[in-house]
Amino acid sequence: MEDHQKLHKYEYSTRQFWNNRFTEHKGAFDWYVGWKEMSKIISEHFPAEETSNVLMVGCGNSSNTQLELSESMSKNKYYVHNIDISNVVLELMHSQTKQDYTLMDATNMNFKDRSFDFLLDKGTFDALVVNFI
Repeated sequence: MEDHQKLHKYEYSTRQFWNNRFTEHKGAFDWYVGWKEMSKIISEHFPAEETSNVLMVGCGNSSNTQLELSESMSKNKYYVHNIDISNVVLELMHSQTKQDYTLMDATNMNFKDRSFDFLLDKGTFDALVVNFI
């Protein structure tokens, strides 16, 4: 039983898991809150006037038409660059929105230092940390 639980936990950090998930489930998926719920906190601590570049780590399809996280941030004067490990979800999102998307593993990013003013992660840490608990 323990080995099965570890395998299940590990799957959350794999490209195959997320490709399968976004192939099988077409609807938008977000962890708990969207822009509506967090806009006040973000704009208070990272005002758009002072924040030009945001990195959305593990964007998934939270910027899909139902939730519009990245697009809502863009409409509020944030520039958002989205990365995800799933090529399936990035192809879907790229076809539906005008945001910037890059296929990239969050554990092996290759951006230059200071490329972004702040990073937003709403679930990637959860998907990675399960390997250590």
